[in-house]
Amino acid sequence: LAVLQREIGFAVAEHWKAAEHANAADEQHDHAATLVRELETDIQRLTDERAAAERLRNERAAEHTAARESSIRIHEQFDAMRRTLDDRAETLLTNQRERSQLQHSEAATTEKTLRTMLAHLTASSLLRELYAEMLSAEAGLRVCNMRRRTILEARSRCEELLQATHRRTEQERRALHQCELALRDAERERDAVVRRLADDYAFHPSEFVGEPDEVPTDAGQRIDELRRLTTKLGSVNMESLDELDSVETRERELRGQFDDLNLGRAGLWKIIEQINGDSRKLFAETLTLIRGHFQELFRKLFGGGQADIILESPDDPLESGIEITAHPPGKQAQRISLLSGGERALTAVALLLAIFRSRPSPFCLLDEIDAAMDEANTQRLAELLAEFSDRSQFIVITHKKRTMAKADMLHGVTMQESGVSRLIAVRFEDWPDDAPTAAAA
Repeated sequence: LAVLQREIGFAVAEHWKAAEHANAADEQHDHAATLVRELETDIQRLTDERAAAERLRNERAAEHTAARESSIRIHEQFDAMRRTLDDRAETLLTNQRERSQLQHSEAATTEKTLRTMLAHLTASSLLRELYAEMLSAEAGLRVCNMRRRTILEARSRCEELLQATHRRTEQERRALHQCELALRDAERERDAVVRRLADDYAFHPSEFVGEPDEVPTDAGQRIDELRRLTTKLGSVNMESLDELDSVETRERELRGQFDDLNLGRAGLWKIIEQINGDSRKLFAETLTLIRGHFQELFRKLFGGGQADIILESPDDPLESGIEITAHPPGKQAQRISLLSGGERALTAVALLLAIFRSRPSPFCLLDEIDAAMDEANTQRLAELLAEFSDRSQFIVITHKKRTMAKADMLHGVTMQESGVSRLIAVRFEDWPDDAPTAAAA
């Protein structure tokens, strides 16, 4: 019985140790199951001893009574341990459900990040398409300029050809007019000669075998040649001037659009440069402010150490990645990905609260951020949240007692009946310290 009592004490101590160390719950559960099996073996052995004691009841009545009472107590303790193990199993199931909820939350966060990256890529693609359209417009404008130059050259050639044609036509007209004048002079001279012959010699030139008019002259040949040249030239296109005016109007419109595009592009580049400058300035100021808060909160949460936020490409901060280094007390400086789970959680909380201090909001919801932290780190986190509570209200979902102890009000969800949930709220300010009787009640 004394050995059994020592084993029961050891099991109770192991049980409380398992309650304090939630992260080792699975191993403690196996250990508790082993202890239960050992207790069952001991109970069987005690049952055999009890049977032997019953056979010797007449001789050792007092010892039998004491052993029976001890057996009853052992059974009660065994039942209590069974109930404790059942509670522990339920707690493990609850932890597993919470772990699955955290995994779903992480998946949702990853999906949101991917959507953000997709929106950024879509905006970049749209910007590239706009830039491609601008290049296409410039190429079209260059083609229009080439066509304009070609049309202007053709217009110049047409004008030169038209002027040359006008000059040649005018020359031919003048030559034809001179020929006609010469022909009329020749006809007058012929008529005068015919009259003079008739008056002087009393005969008419028609008495000759051939008519003098049928004899070709140089003037007639020249007239025929000029007529053939005029026919070969064809009709003059009088609509070419109107077409030239429409082409010039189109050229002026394209030139105006090209100038507008150039002005718009210059304005856009100026706006982009201004936005990039303002963004770099605002990003640098915000990063410096968050960096200072992060270093201060890191030292406060870890009780010492150093941490820093470093840009991978300081020359281009808007496209640069951000590297977070942490140096907890007693460890070398290393990346946050190389820290333990609790250290990463504490570093992430320090960065989150540093950003929150730079841009505070009225409310902040924290969902089990202390799940991977030990008691000391949980105490530091609770004290830090209490410092921030003068500017914002924090709603914390937690299973840590030290975090609950710092709260002003608790909301608990219980299920006294199967399938029926009940919300219980307790405000600590309603329970003064000088009312122990009311608190006990």
